[in-house]
Amino acid sequence: MTHWLRRGPHAPWLALAVPILAVGLAAAAEDFKAPRLKGAGALPRAAQLAVGGGEVALELHVGADGAVTKVEPLTSTPPFTEALIAAVRGWRFDPAQDTLDNKLVAVPGRVLVLAAFRPPTVYASPAPRGPALVLGRPSAVLPQPGALTMPAYPPKVFGDGAVLVEIETSAAGAPRAYHVLGSKSGFDATALEAVRSWRFGAPSLPRVPDAVYVYAIVSFREPVVTGHD
Repeated sequence: MTHWLRRGPHAPWLALAVPILAVGLAAAAEDFKAPRLKGAGALPRAAQLAVGGGEVALELHVGADGAVTKVEPLTSTPPFTEALIAAVRGWRFDPAQDTLDNKLVAVPGRVLVLAAFRPPTVYASPAPRGPALVLGRPSAVLPQPGALTMPAYPPKVFGDGAVLVEIETSAAGAPRAYHVLGSKSGFDATALEAVRSWRFGAPSLPRVPDAVYVYAIVSFREPVVTGHD
């Protein structure tokens, strides 16, 4: 059995300067598969009392039964981290699979979840973010993310909303497909535009699944207009 969860050296976290062309170190393997979310997955509740925005990155430990067994914060911005952890604990996955006796069998796996929480600023204002505390780096089997682009609040839309996007990355960490899994009408296009600008470095293991799935949440709060805006 391939020990694909073994940790190894990591690419720099939140300081990605490695061009995508340089991430060809990882070799795709078709004899094991990464976990993949079933259905849409719950979205975090809006933090109504928060005055700013922030970024959160989590690494999920997924058991062979597809349940989340542990949530490991990598980047934290309170109170968004707690809300995101509460949401993802109930997610269910098609589990990772590895080869044993020439058969694919379910095994534990890891999943990267990234979230950008936009503050309630007016449409034309920049989207400031709260101070994010970096607690760790993703496992060597996962793509290594760079900074997250914060979206604008879309015009002609009202209220709060959140969009869940599945990013399919290659063995080299390059995004190659995007799927909106859960959303609120009106926010999808803006969320996708932001997520498509996110970049990843290669997993540092020499051999990873052909497709690794990263889950991105973009959360919007309706802008609060004040006399200073």
